[in-house]
Amino acid sequence: MKNGRIIDCKTNQEFFENEAENKSKGLRSLKLENIVPTGERIIGSNRLEIKELSFSYRETKIFQNINYSFSSGNIYGIAGNNGVGKSTLGKILSGILDCKSGKVIYNKKPLSKNKRRKQIYYLSNNPDSNLFGVSAQEELELNCKNCDVEAILENYNLAEFKNTHPQILSGGQKQRLTIAQSELLDRDVYILDEPTSGLDAKNMEIIANRIKEFQAKDKIILIISHDYELLMKICTDICWLNRDNILSLDPKTQRDLILKLLMKGESV
Repeated sequence: MKNGRIIDCKTNQEFFENEAENKSKGLRSLKLENIVPTGERIIGSNRLEIKELSFSYRETKIFQNINYSFSSGNIYGIAGNNGVGKSTLGKILSGILDCKSGKVIYNKKPLSKNKRRKQIYYLSNNPDSNLFGVSAQEELELNCKNCDVEAILENYNLAEFKNTHPQILSGGQKQRLTIAQSELLDRDVYILDEPTSGLDAKNMEIIANRIKEFQAKDKIILIISHDYELLMKICTDICWLNRDNILSLDPKTQRDLILKLLMKGESV
């Protein structure tokens, strides 16, 4: 469709046999098994560690005594079954929630809940909860009054919406605006929860490239996502969260296993 009108129509077979044409029209890849991992490591200098971390909702244990070490220069995809605690982990690391027990350590210094709020940014998977301005421009200026707002909006393919109220943007546009907003905060650690939900191939590429900019700035980056295409494009490590451990998977050597886990929702 374009401008509210149908401009092209194909049979099921024609649609699935024209991957190149589909991509040229901004559609996502239909053959996930053919996606090649392209994430590259950069030598970083910062480290975030979680030690014996546990969390429960009342009597229900979400995860227990998990340990992991994240380094800057890498991009970590956080994946796992629904309900295993991926978003909960992000909220604990960023100081939004308290853990039942365990420690969060940044460069060998334990971080209290309040310190985590100042150093670690969690971007919710609900963009509406992160928007407060009356225009896209004001939304960015809330975090950085002296920034080149027009250039930032251009980076995220949002320049034409400079004076638009954020709440009337599309879901994908809101998503891009909140990521642009988070980039201005300049935190040590970024946790982005489903950052490409609602995005087509073109705008997914924009977000992928901006996340790589975070990586180049020596930030620690965690991407909570079910988006296999995004994970393969930028992640150097896939962290499969179980209730009692985090399993580290290499996208370049364990691609098929990662796809199987994401598609079938299996534990490992």
